[in-house]
Amino acid sequence: MSRSCMDRDQELLMLVHGQFSLLHGLPLRLHLLFCRDCRQRSRAFASVSTAFRAELGQKRVPRRRLRPSIALAASMACILVTLSLALWAYTTLSWYSFEPSPAATITPAELEEMKKNRGNDKSGPRSHAQKPSRASVD
Repeated sequence: MSRSCMDRDQELLMLVHGQFSLLHGLPLRLHLLFCRDCRQRSRAFASVSTAFRAELGQKRVPRRRLRPSIALAASMACILVTLSLALWAYTTLSWYSFEPSPAATITPAELEEMKKNRGNDKSGPRSHAQKPSRASVD
């Protein structure tokens, strides 16, 4: 038995009595999977504790666990948040075009040519209030 295993007696007792939360006791439980000596000591502590409880007439103190209603509400909230994020991502990405815009494909030379041609346009800018006359349409 290694020195670190000999220092685990208090932790083993706390684990046997259910005083560790699932997350806090996880490293010790993983250690118990691989260390036969600590498993035997844990079983010995459990049997002594059971004998003391029986002698004193005490019931075993249940572990503190999460209420099923709280666990269900928390899991439903996680599912709702996940689905909301998935829906948001789907709608956002479906509207986004991955092709470059036409302005991004114009070369500087084409841009200069467009500027020159805009100045040669004799009709000039029209406001929305002005409508073309019938004579100019025919």
